[in-house]
Amino acid sequence: MTSHTIIERGDSLKKVMEEAIAEAQKVGGMRAVFRTTVELKKNTTVEATARQFRFTMDEPSDDGGEDNGPTPEEVILAGVGACTAMTAAFYAALHDIPIKSYRIGMKGYANFGGFYGVSETFPVGFDRIVATSPSRLMLPRSR
Repeated sequence: MTSHTIIERGDSLKKVMEEAIAEAQKVGGMRAVFRTTVELKKNTTVEATARQFRFTMDEPSDDGGEDNGPTPEEVILAGVGACTAMTAAFYAALHDIPIKSYRIGMKGYANFGGFYGVSETFPVGFDRIVATSPSRLMLPRSR
């Protein structure tokens, strides 16, 4: 990969992808389990732990929280966006495509009728998550 790419360890990412694809083909798929722990600290402030990482989530002050961190919904959207960006990085490395930048916006739609128990029509939580802007992938210019 060229020096104009944000993928600095393309060879190691490519190796991870090649090995994972080979294993999935061999066993007919791959399953994974992810774990986090969440603890309510005070009012609506929550501390989450994932492996050795800790982060805080909260509600905005207008919604009764103390605004100590992003809302859980914002964290979910960030996670979906991060998965999309990381997938782009892995596949770019697998196919030796240099990436100059990658950006994607996410928007989640929810109807709180189910949450408040006033409607059985809508699910509790998001009923749709979409990219708000097309993913933006910039490739280095060819010389």
